[in-house]
Amino acid sequence: MVILIISLTMREKRRTLNNIIILCEGTDTEYNYFTDLKNYVEHTAPDRFSKIRIIPGESEKIRKKNPKRITYSKTMEKETLPQYYCLNEHSLDEYNIYGKQPTRYVREVQLFMEEEGFTEGWAVFDKDVHPDHEHAFQLAKEINNLHIAFSSYCFEEWLLAHFERNDKAFTVSECKDKSNGNKAILCGTNMVNDCHGHRCLGGRLREKKYIPDYTKNKQCIFSSYTLQRIEQAFMNAAWLRHLHSGNCIYEYNPYTDTETCCKTFGK
Repeated sequence: MVILIISLTMREKRRTLNNIIILCEGTDTEYNYFTDLKNYVEHTAPDRFSKIRIIPGESEKIRKKNPKRITYSKTMEKETLPQYYCLNEHSLDEYNIYGKQPTRYVREVQLFMEEEGFTEGWAVFDKDVHPDHEHAFQLAKEINNLHIAFSSYCFEEWLLAHFERNDKAFTVSECKDKSNGNKAILCGTNMVNDCHGHRCLGGRLREKKYIPDYTKNKQCIFSSYTLQRIEQAFMNAAWLRHLHSGNCIYEYNPYTDTETCCKTFGK
């Protein structure tokens, strides 16, 4: 995961032409977190940005029912041309080039910057099992003011950095119960098959009582749990990065560079 953090000196009103688009892979955790950050920035420094947009919001989620569960489509509706969360690709050929995850997130940020005039863009995504990381990072390098906020294994790596230094290579964000529709076990709450935070990052957050009731759709994590610990998170995330060497950051675990974006917003 992007951090919109404002120092106390930024309470002074100042008018800028800055506008920013933040596109999150996750439709719950990341979106809720960055929306909380957006609200904080707009409250503490209302003239800092002319516009902050977080994608995907509720208007970009379409529920599709199947016999087992409700899922979310990452397109708004059927269009003649292939569509990402919001915007249509220019052609089918270009969609075939940019449509794989996570390149599609970087590509849509690029389209927002070109078509709607955003001066800065961020694509927020995790390692997961995506097939196209190298292409995604190369595309971001080619576009001015387009950045990636990356976490490995998942966004919860950034949340954990607010509370501790941990070099463990977690393998999942949440342990799942396959016999119960792949529902999260909620490790760290003494449930059956609880890993107590040894395998999953969500379990670590609950087991150590950092965010005792953490769930993927929890609201106000930034303002309620992480704001007061942001400096610690900066240091711990930098420490994680120094554990690795080389340029293929998408091969690292653990890793997060989400905090690097906050310096943009703290100018």
